Amino acid sequence: HGYGKLCYSGDKNILTLESDWNNDLPSGTSKIIYSDGSIYTGTIVYMDNKPLPNGTGKISFSDNSEYLELYPNFGHNTFENTLNYKNGNKFTGNIDLEYNECPIFTGKGLFSYSDKNEIYESVESEWKIDKPIGKSNIKFRNGNFYSGEIKWENNEPIMNGKGIFESPTESYEGNYQNNIKNGYGITTFKVNSVKYTGNYETGSMSGYGELYTFLKDLKNKFIPSFPILIKSIWKNNKPFSETMYQVNN
Repeated sequence: HGYGKLCYSGDKNILTLESDWNNDLPSGTSKIIYSDGSIYTGTIVYMDNKPLPNGTGKISFSDNSEYLELYPNFGHNTFENTLNYKNGNKFTGNIDLEYNECPIFTGKGLFSYSDKNEIYESVESEWKIDKPIGKSNIKFRNGNFYSGEIKWENNEPIMNGKGIFESPTESYEGNYQNNIKNGYGITTFKVNSVKYTGNYETGSMSGYGELYTFLKDLKNKFIPSFPILIKSIWKNNKPFSETMYQVNN
């Protein structure tokens, strides 16, 4: 009865349990120290003489872990939580965690980057075993936005597959391969309403495509009243064979 420390001998995961005790049961806020050096402080359940985190608390990870701390809300092993990384990144969402094992992203979640990352602001997605699945939303630090399929490498997203990219200057809907336009896609340039529909190869218009654009005057400025459609086989953003110019009155 009262405060006490229980030491575990031969247990692979748990070293000690510190808590207030009442009738041989821990009560209130407890502290679990794990064999890898991580520490859980919070509410628990006591089953078979072993503590299980349950409810709300905080996990502080060992010095050799990439994680800093985890604020879980346990429930059926999957819970809403905030996981802070030592580099300033953060994940908020659903995680699987058993005892002090590494957190595993599962279900909906938002991965946010520290200000030190100059490219990405956040990635929102459905997650399975630490990997985003299905459609993901990427917010870039410069205000650009992408919604679509991605790959996940070293905790950073790579546009890969079908998606929609938006920037202040253009909108692109089509296929990506390793962050580069590749395959069929549609690009609309927002400033002058020029639109390309067709094939891309390593980021350039290559293969068959159609460019909706406008004639230019002697000062190389677009003439909005003279739209044209260029149908051609393209290579490195230039038409080079079987080109047809069609003036739309």
